[in-house]
Amino acid sequence: MTTSNSRTYDAVPYRSRAITDSHPDGMAAMAALFGHDARDPESCRVLELGCARGDNIMAMAASLPGASFVGVDGAASQIADGEARRAKAGLDNVRLIAADFSALPDGLEEFDYVICHGVYSWLPAEVADLVLQLCRRHLAPAGLAYVSYNTYPGWSSKVVLRDMIFFHVRGVEDPVERIAEARNFVRMMALFAKEEKGTYRRLFAELDSALSTSPDHYVFHEYLEDHNRPVFFQEFAGSAGRHGLRYVGPSGFTAWDANLAPEVESALAAMDDRIVREQYLDFLCNRTFRRSLLARREAPGLRAPRSDAVRSLFVAAHAMPVSLEPDVPPMPSRNS
Repeated sequence: MTTSNSRTYDAVPYRSRAITDSHPDGMAAMAALFGHDARDPESCRVLELGCARGDNIMAMAASLPGASFVGVDGAASQIADGEARRAKAGLDNVRLIAADFSALPDGLEEFDYVICHGVYSWLPAEVADLVLQLCRRHLAPAGLAYVSYNTYPGWSSKVVLRDMIFFHVRGVEDPVERIAEARNFVRMMALFAKEEKGTYRRLFAELDSALSTSPDHYVFHEYLEDHNRPVFFQEFAGSAGRHGLRYVGPSGFTAWDANLAPEVESALAAMDDRIVREQYLDFLCNRTFRRSLLARREAPGLRAPRSDAVRSLFVAAHAMPVSLEPDVPPMPSRNS
């Protein structure tokens, strides 16, 4: 984080976790599908911007002992907490730095993977631009950046709800009280908002259900931070382009995107511009959140995934055989 909001993260620490899509293994696999040859994760260098207490990169470091990791966050208390956890775990391939994005220490080299999860949309526009500048500055020639962000059109209705929550908690300074009041307001609206045309009550009921299982730190940083700027995908891609980056692809395929109905494919068939096509996909599924992979603008790549790249990948899944003696036929040779 940066000094503009590090105070709130010190007051309400964000309990970070391992982000599967941001693991170098997954990023490299997705990039390969789009013709981008990324660095071998086993010996890569990784930078995470806005690492909180470092749980994400420490999980990676444990699985990739030959790689090196640097995490940066403006919330000094979170870095101190993470450093204690890092030392206890004996992870010598991790370095955690308390620093503002605008004042990163000298000597940070280029990295094969740069990660920025849950940060971009929660910054003022000029600092969000700085994130993209840092991605370009610190990316190695074949490097990949992972950036996640809230998106329109899915966040359109959520912005209205968030504005109402902000009105309700006006004048409440204590973060714990703000969270409690936000929950109370959402519950009140879910119970008593006018049902005619069904808009507010349904939306608040859905939000109330979601927040009932969400930790306080999520409620605070998603709905009570000063900044939460959803963007249209094409805006994000344009900003990346202005900073010398290009869109590689998503960090993972969703079931809906990967299995479009024939009529949807037909409707999109005439769209040659990939960015425009993906923007229409967001329109169609009312997408609220994206995880995008970026590379240097000059790095080679493809507009669409290539199926033959799958031959070079390994597959892992949480799966169990339906039989204790599965009947697995041998793989055909490439010449058959």
